[in-house]
Amino acid sequence: MESNLRRTYQAPTLSEAIAAMRAELGPDAIFVEKHKIRKKSMFGIGCGELIEVVAELPRRKKKERKSESGIRPDAIAKVIRTAQAIRNSRSKKTWVSDQDLTGDIFAESEMFSPRKKSGIYKGYSQTLEEREIEPNILLNDPNSRKKNASRRASDIEDSNLKYMKEIRHELDIIKKEICEKKVDFQNRDNIKPSDTSESSISEINNNSLKIFDKINSHLLEKGISKHLADSIITSVSERTSGEELNDCSLVLARIKKEITGRLKFAPPMEPLPDRPLIVMAIGSTGVGKTTTLAKLGAIFCMDESMKIVFITLDRYRIAASEQLRTYSEIIGAPFEEANDEEELSKILDRHVDKDFVFIDTAGRSVHKHEGVSELKRIAERAVPDAEILLLVSSNTDNREMAEIIRGFSIKDRVSIVFTKTDETFRWGPIYNAAVDSKLPIAYLTTGQSVPYDIEPASPRSFITSLMEGLDIESLTRE
Repeated sequence: MESNLRRTYQAPTLSEAIAAMRAELGPDAIFVEKHKIRKKSMFGIGCGELIEVVAELPRRKKKERKSESGIRPDAIAKVIRTAQAIRNSRSKKTWVSDQDLTGDIFAESEMFSPRKKSGIYKGYSQTLEEREIEPNILLNDPNSRKKNASRRASDIEDSNLKYMKEIRHELDIIKKEICEKKVDFQNRDNIKPSDTSESSISEINNNSLKIFDKINSHLLEKGISKHLADSIITSVSERTSGEELNDCSLVLARIKKEITGRLKFAPPMEPLPDRPLIVMAIGSTGVGKTTTLAKLGAIFCMDESMKIVFITLDRYRIAASEQLRTYSEIIGAPFEEANDEEELSKILDRHVDKDFVFIDTAGRSVHKHEGVSELKRIAERAVPDAEILLLVSSNTDNREMAEIIRGFSIKDRVSIVFTKTDETFRWGPIYNAAVDSKLPIAYLTTGQSVPYDIEPASPRSFITSLMEGLDIESLTRE
C-alpha cells in the first residue's frame, strides 16, 4: 500500500501555485493547505511575498482478492458473524423499557425519539487486511514474484479451509440448539394444560380487549378520526403480547409513544448567520396572525435582545395595520408597510442588519384561488427563503381544517401554528390535521395576552390534552 505523495509549491499568486501543483501531480492531487511566506530579494534588500501550497496524492486502495474457489474471505467472515448473531440475538422486545414507565415521559429520552436498531453482528472483528499476508515482492526478480505468488495462493487456500471449518462448527452448534428447542416444544405440547392456565389465558385476552376498547373510545371522544384511532390501537396491540397485555402502565406508555411518534415538530427559530430570518404569517381571516407575530416579536426583541422589524402587507384592514404599528411602538421596533412584492423587496434591503423580519399578510379565503395565488407569488419572488407560518384556528372542524392546510401549503417550508387552543377542549381535529398533512408544528397560542400566551409545540401539550381523563385507574375500573 503506497504512502501519500506530498509536495510543496511556491508562486506569486495562489492560482499559479495550484497550476504548478496540477501540472506535476495531475487532477487527482488534493489541496492540503496554503501559507504566505516572505522571501528576501537579492543582497537581502527588501522582500517579496509568495504563496506556498502544500498538496498530496490520495492513498491508493487495495483491490479485494478472491480465493481460488471464488469465495471472498470477507464473505466468509460475514457468514460466521451472521451465525454468531443468531446465537447471541435476544427475542425479548424492548419497544418500551422499564425506564420509560418509571421516568419522566417528557424528558429527553428515547420515548419521543426514533428507535435505534442495535447491531447484531458481534464476535468476529478480524478484518480482511489483517488476515492477508503481504509478501515482499522484488519487482525486478521474476523468480521472486512467481515464488511469492505461489506462496500467497497457498496461504489463502489454507486460510479458506480454516474459515470453512469454523463455519461448519458454528452450523453444528446452531443445529444442536434448534434440535433442543424442538424437543422442548414437543414436551410442552405433550403436557396437558391445567384449568388454571386456560383460565389465565382467557382472562388476559378479555382484559386486553377491555383495555384497548376503553382507549379507543377515549380517543374517539377527543375527536381523533376513526382511521387514526384504529391505526394507533392496532400498532400498539401488535407490539404487545402475552402478560404485557395486562400491564396497563406499559400499554398506556406505548399508546402515548405511538401518538406522539406520528407528529412532526418544527425546530426553534434562530437568526441566520449572514442575513435576517424572514417569517411570514399566512392564513384565513381572523385566525390571529397579527397578534401571533406581535407575541413572537416581543419575545425575541425584549427577552432575547434581538433586532427585529415588522412589515405589513395587509392593505385591506386598516385596523390590523394600526394594531401592529402600536405593538411595534411599545416594544421599540421599526414598522413598515408594503403594497406589493416590489416595495417589500426594497424594505427588506433597508433592514439587512436585523435578526428577524416579521411579515403580516391579509387574511385570505382558501376557496378564492386568486388570493392564495398572490401569497404564493410574493413568497416565491420577494421572500424565497422565508419561513412560512400557517395559522389555523383550533376550533375549526376536521374537514375545513384539512382544506385550509392543503390550500395554504404554498411552499415546501411551511410550519403550522395552531391558534386559540384555549377555546377548544377537543384536540382530536388538531391531531388529525397535523398527522394527515405531515407538516411540522411550530407554536400553539393559548390566549390574547401579548407576549405570554404562546408556546412552542411539544409532545407534552398533545399528550396532556389528548390523554386527559385516561389513566390506569380508569382502565382497570369495571
